[in-house]
Amino acid sequence: MFQYLRLLLLAIVLVGCGEATYDVDYYASHDTERLEKLDWCKKSMDRKLLTNCLNALDADTDIKVNKMFEK
Repeated sequence: MFQYLRLLLLAIVLVGCGEATYDVDYYASHDTERLEKLDWCKKSMDRKLLTNCLNALDADTDIKVNKMFEK
């Protein structure tokens, strides 16, 4: 029983140690971080579902669409 409690406590601690979450606006205004995050996300299918990966991809898509419609 105590082993399960220890594992649960460890899981909670590890979840709290994750990286900071950045929004789409952050990645849209920080090109280097966005490109680095996109490269990191492409290395694993599981990573593509992480919030930062999704936000970086959304920012990248927004930038490309805006460039496409610029005059």
